[in-house]
Amino acid sequence: MKYYLFFFVLAFAIELKGQSANSANTVGLLYSEPDKVSDGYILFSPNSSNQVFLIDNCGILVNNWNLSSSSNYSGCYLLEDGSIIKINELYEPFSQTCIERRSWEDELTWSYCIELKDGDFHSDLYPLQNGNILVLMKESYPIEEAILNGVDPNLIRSGFNFETVVELKPLGIDSAEVVWKWRLWDHIIQEYDSTKKNYGLIVEHPRKYNINLYKPFDHFNSIYYNNDLNQIVLSSWADHEIYIIDHTTTIEEAAGSKGGKYGFGGDLLFRWGNPSNFGIVDKKPQLLGQHNPRWIPVDREQFGGMISIFNNRNDEVLSGTILPYPMEGNKSAVVIIDPDPDNDGNYEIKDGYFLPETYTYVLPNEKVEEAPFFSYLMSGASLQPNGNIVTCEAEKARFIEFDLQGNVVWMYRSPLGFSEEILDQGSGPSSSVYKIEKYNADYPGLSGRELCGSAIIEKENDITEACISDWSPQVSFLNDVKDLEVSFELMASKTEEIHWNFGDGNTSMEINPIHTFQKEGRYEVCVTAKNCYNSNTYCREVEIVSTFIENITQNDFVLTFNLVHDQLILNKAISKVYLYNTYGKLICELELNDNLKINAKFLKPGIYFMISKHEHKSYMINEKFYKL
Repeated sequence: MKYYLFFFVLAFAIELKGQSANSANTVGLLYSEPDKVSDGYILFSPNSSNQVFLIDNCGILVNNWNLSSSSNYSGCYLLEDGSIIKINELYEPFSQTCIERRSWEDELTWSYCIELKDGDFHSDLYPLQNGNILVLMKESYPIEEAILNGVDPNLIRSGFNFETVVELKPLGIDSAEVVWKWRLWDHIIQEYDSTKKNYGLIVEHPRKYNINLYKPFDHFNSIYYNNDLNQIVLSSWADHEIYIIDHTTTIEEAAGSKGGKYGFGGDLLFRWGNPSNFGIVDKKPQLLGQHNPRWIPVDREQFGGMISIFNNRNDEVLSGTILPYPMEGNKSAVVIIDPDPDNDGNYEIKDGYFLPETYTYVLPNEKVEEAPFFSYLMSGASLQPNGNIVTCEAEKARFIEFDLQGNVVWMYRSPLGFSEEILDQGSGPSSSVYKIEKYNADYPGLSGRELCGSAIIEKENDITEACISDWSPQVSFLNDVKDLEVSFELMASKTEEIHWNFGDGNTSMEINPIHTFQKEGRYEVCVTAKNCYNSNTYCREVEIVSTFIENITQNDFVLTFNLVHDQLILNKAISKVYLYNTYGKLICELELNDNLKINAKFLKPGIYFMISKHEHKSYMINEKFYKL
């Protein structure tokens, strides 16, 4: 059996690129630190547009859809089958409101509409795992009925609309069945008129809604669902408050105050943000104009099981001063609360109001100072698996990702104008974007899809070009030679596809292949790494060299010292030596003729191996030394 030198693992470092930014850019990618940005793809739909876009972290367009008509002020979602779903308003004539679903290939697969006289789908929906859809809907009630139920007549103008949540089961291509329904109307309290229905002390009924908070422009602006708890969280814009309701109820239980897993029927399980709404006047508000409350997955290292909220007017909350619109210099923030430390769906009430009393808020820092982090309307935020926060400032159409210390790692602005024109750098403003969603690369809706886009939406963007360069694959390899068999270890980053060429006519797609060469020799081994942006090839000569002696031992040492300056000093006469580097490459072979010193000046500093043969021995001797 023959023995061969093997390669020792060397340290391998891939250069980390820095940040990409250009103050002249006004649309598209504005800033990027590629190695800090969360993995994934951004889905967004500009308001007053029929366009929906999916982009990657460099601002490259991955896919886009065209809705049947322009759509205003609502969220858009990518489903697990690769289709999108969004509320869509029909303007010609403006008599219906619809929910539209389109396949990855942009084919209309389902559209369900209702007449405005029967209700108004608006603002947000949530696709459930069973294929059903939770959607916000306004319903109209006769003015006489509103007054009979205790509404102050002075609050009513031309009509009375109140919020409802419905769960729709899609049927066919244009129908749906309402399989669950919750109406805020069924959970009201009033202390305006003791002769009317629903009279009671508001402070004694924190799970009821004071119907005389009613404003004609009031509405819920977002909906989110917790599959583990089977609960729904809602956001009321003008009331500056969020609510959690029970989805385990039947339709009948949802209309009452008993039943369901949590025992309160359709009454509020939780409310937070403005204690004065239910009679707690000595507590300051925590929210103002907020949007997009959503549960953070319980398995997240930070804030798992808590709720994040985009608090639009956070500075006013902190100062205690309510400012007129527009609010120059104001700032929004992402508020994070922990209302359920046990994650069991039960919420504690203390002294008449729901906990927690304290909360965390985060906002991005210096990189957005020229345009403060703020949107008076719409907007949203979500915590990513890497701990970063992705936000949408709706009115600016600006999307920002930052870490929990507020360090900005990514910024993008929608390049679509108000007339659906594609904006040049320096032009604008952008049409607003209600909110955005970011989907990880392993999301089922992206599985098997072609995610390598080829162009940006805007006409040019040098930051995107720099981002593509930063995301180009970096690749090298180590190898371990044993006889004719070589084990290869890939050293790479930012790769999606690997291709090996061993230089002997054989190839492999494995990450760390083991290849057996048919004969000794020098082979140029190349590995090519590819991703959506680029490919990179690294080649190195690998030499398969036999020591041609049947036995090698490391017990009969010849070298006097293993630290070598200018000479290798031997302690016994030998006839021939072979010097190899750590890659197994033969450096030289020397006939010694019993000389006990070998000139080593020609060797560069590093680790080497000396194979030697004593003239009276039948085996080779393998020793390692370090050239200083």
